[in-house]
Amino acid sequence: MGLFNLFTADKSSKLTSQTQIPEESVKVTNIKSREISESRLSELSFGVSGAALVIAYVSPNTNFEQIMSSLKAAMPFAQKVIGVMTAGELSSCSSSNYHTTEDGWDNIVLQSFDPSLFAHVDIRTVDMHSKAL
Repeated sequence: MGLFNLFTADKSSKLTSQTQIPEESVKVTNIKSREISESRLSELSFGVSGAALVIAYVSPNTNFEQIMSSLKAAMPFAQKVIGVMTAGELSSCSSSNYHTTEDGWDNIVLQSFDPSLFAHVDIRTVDMHSKAL
């Protein structure tokens, strides 16, 4: 049972193990860094409500800071954006469970979430004990 089978933004409704969130409440796409643009990423929006959260899974063979800056600029509809560097991207966007690493390993998997899924999204940072990490 996935996370979105358990939680919903509507706190007044009683949640059970049978609670289901419509599939169209989560969108996934796979792009290369050269494809980052508002027109390309607009498919991740949920209309006028935008997206409550977009998670970007970015290949390690890219300039992470530049990619994240470009993604945020290209997704003005996203209320929050989280980026993580990966050692391999899992996705339902291809015929295999993993994306291939050819062409310089320039994969970005984006997952957006409808605002109806969350009452509030808050992103926090926690200082690491060691600054070397």
